[in-house]
Amino acid sequence: MNYKRIDALEINYADSSALKKLKIKTAKESKGGEKRLYISGDRKILDEFFSQDVESFFFLKKDLVEYINKAKDEYLQPKQEYREDITLLYDENLKNITAINEEKIKMKFSSTYDSGNRYYLVLDKNFKKNYDYARNIMLPRITKLRFLKIESDGKIYIYVKPVIQDIIVKQEDDFITIPEIEKENKKSKENTRNHQKQRDYRLSLFEKMPSCIFTLVSDDRVLQACHIKPFRACKENEGYDFINGITMTPTYHYLFDIGFISFNDKCELLISPYLSNMNRKRLNLVENKKYQLQKGSEVYLSYHRENIFNTMPNLEDF
Repeated sequence: MNYKRIDALEINYADSSALKKLKIKTAKESKGGEKRLYISGDRKILDEFFSQDVESFFFLKKDLVEYINKAKDEYLQPKQEYREDITLLYDENLKNITAINEEKIKMKFSSTYDSGNRYYLVLDKNFKKNYDYARNIMLPRITKLRFLKIESDGKIYIYVKPVIQDIIVKQEDDFITIPEIEKENKKSKENTRNHQKQRDYRLSLFEKMPSCIFTLVSDDRVLQACHIKPFRACKENEGYDFINGITMTPTYHYLFDIGFISFNDKCELLISPYLSNMNRKRLNLVENKKYQLQKGSEVYLSYHRENIFNTMPNLEDF
């Protein structure tokens, strides 16, 4: 499928849209439930995005396999309280997803509103089986649905990818102070050494990059030392290597951490196709705009592009 990206949209998968046995125990009972998909946002924008000229929607099998694998921890050791015991569902769901015969799973939806002017996508009943592949595994509240609107051969399609929300662990370098309670900790000396390394990392990075590369804010009270290769993935010497860092303000740090932006080896900005046109404009992000990054950071940028940056699958194969 040769395609051209048009726009993107991301929503939270609401409990009201979830399969009954996957619903949250404390959530309010809903009548519509599994028959429709709740989409929150500005009605005008949603009408434009889900316009009548959409030929069809589709999932990819590879995305569903990836989703169920990443959801394993939540299935087997739930952090949310579900109405039923979902620990018994993982093996069955994994088996069903891997047994799907088609790589591209087609669906059709129409849009509607309820009495409260809430926006929904209503599934065409002829595609219930296809939608059930995803509906049977998606967990509410911790799942996001990414919609990518594309054009191919003059027709409009919407590619849908379900993802488990990553929990962004606040990196230690964002917090430099040492709480008094650590003085009573048996490992206080080791903690102190680690905090000293964090200080040195942060200060060294700010000396080389004294302002946010996007906003040019230079007040270190709101600046963060952003690891290119995440601290948790670093080898022994990489975590405190200031070359493995970019100075950013929190919004751009978050976008980088969740893979909505990255850089190529020429220090040109890469923007994930999943970031909407509206948010690109509001955030003043320009594809291929060149930034001044540190020499030697290429190896870390390569890791970020390959492991964190959100790119599209090769749709020419489908």
